Amino acid sequence: MSSCRDIDPSEAATYSIASPENTSMASRSLSASSLERENDTSIMRQNLSIRAVISTHSSFADRDRHQEALQHLVQIGEGLQGTIFEQVGTALVIKKESPRNESRPTRLHKEYHAHGHIYLAFQQFGTAVSNVVFVPQPSSLKTPKDDAFWITTIDKFPDEYRVKTTVFTMDRILPLPKIVRKALISLFYPRPEGQTSVDQNTIQRVLLDEPNKHCLARVYLGKKSHNFKQNNFSLRNFPLCLDAMQRFGLEVNEMAYSMGKAYATIQWGAEFDADDVEFVLGTLMTNTKAPPSTKAPTNFQERAVRLCLLDFGQCQAVNMNRDAEDVYRSFYGALVLGDNQWFIPHCHRDKELFRHFRNGYVEAGNAILKVKGWVGKFDMEDFMDGYEEYAEDFLV
Repeated sequence: MSSCRDIDPSEAATYSIASPENTSMASRSLSASSLERENDTSIMRQNLSIRAVISTHSSFADRDRHQEALQHLVQIGEGLQGTIFEQVGTALVIKKESPRNESRPTRLHKEYHAHGHIYLAFQQFGTAVSNVVFVPQPSSLKTPKDDAFWITTIDKFPDEYRVKTTVFTMDRILPLPKIVRKALISLFYPRPEGQTSVDQNTIQRVLLDEPNKHCLARVYLGKKSHNFKQNNFSLRNFPLCLDAMQRFGLEVNEMAYSMGKAYATIQWGAEFDADDVEFVLGTLMTNTKAPPSTKAPTNFQERAVRLCLLDFGQCQAVNMNRDAEDVYRSFYGALVLGDNQWFIPHCHRDKELFRHFRNGYVEAGNAILKVKGWVGKFDMEDFMDGYEEYAEDFLV
């Protein structure tokens, strides 16, 4: 890797979300109240557009955002490295390392390092490659030895998490709005035998279950469908698969194109292999461009639906000084193995969709190679040809 120093991602300008001013994709404003009269399929098509800006009454807006001493931490997610907590009433979350994880290769300090490099690569090359995928800005790494932090914070965690471990903060990706969560339940919750629809009592019960309020949808362009079961149905990390997205008329070609650019930015810009990263549909506040340190009021009521990239705990730095074929193989393995094969369009089964992914990857990769002076050392068309050949042995 050309530069692998410890970095402070807060040094960079805050990432800009897609808007009519900085992309060719014009946003469309929607009112959640006006959509109540639409059917579930129409709600999905309109609200899960990556151009949508939704005006909605948000429960986040009702919480105290001004008295820091009263803020408490609410668990909203959990991953391999640790647990995600909402800082109530703020635009930030805390990722807290699981006890006994700090001795493992996937320790949180390593993830923070990778996340920071990837965030900065999106900052550096975002304009050159016209990338509209949002990467949360990481900041404020704290260890168990940072007493000043723990004195003021440890009592804000739920009782079972009041153990000092490594933590860091990052920008919050807000959940999909209630109208979308309700439609997801209506469309995907398994029906009892003989029933053609989900009854309203069931919809309300699932909707009001606290974990289901923290709903992000994983964008599985490489996975056709998912077998939902009543006993483990959840809106958290909801698997939104290709058949469903096509049925709703979502912009899968644009998503594939944007994903291609994002993977190229991670691999050739940040010089990490992109192992086990996640693409989700979530919402961002429309003033996300404002620096986190400002005291400007946070607008939780107007939210933009965006394709977001997160979870960098498995990413490995790649030595770009090796032969091209060695570098290619490092990237191929990360793209084909693990969950990446669910996010990336299947290059043999869905050739037209994969073509959009490939085009985005090649365009972004070429732009980055030009900036880094690597034209001639690596070749994006050759790389993607090799990926398709490599994938034949692994993709089902």
